[in-house]
Amino acid sequence: NLKPGERVALMLRNCREWAMFDLAAQGLGLVTVPIYTNDRPENIGYILQDAGVRLLLLEGDEQWQNLQQIRHQLAGLNRILTIEPVDPMG
Repeated sequence: NLKPGERVALMLRNCREWAMFDLAAQGLGLVTVPIYTNDRPENIGYILQDAGVRLLLLEGDEQWQNLQQIRHQLAGLNRILTIEPVDPMG
């Protein structure tokens, strides 16, 4: 349910999923916001809020755990997707 011009973010190392997601987003008219995988959680939260990101794709459990520190800043996100399985309760 994303509309052209809305923002989606990637928090991945260089990989084929990064390229596929970016190309798919561009094809749908979405704006891709890249995020460093090893950035501080506070910076990640600021970027997500400031850019108005609606969807975030991340690598796996390590990034998922870092996001738990800034849960209050993730209210604008509609969805978080991961490439690798994560333990949402962990």
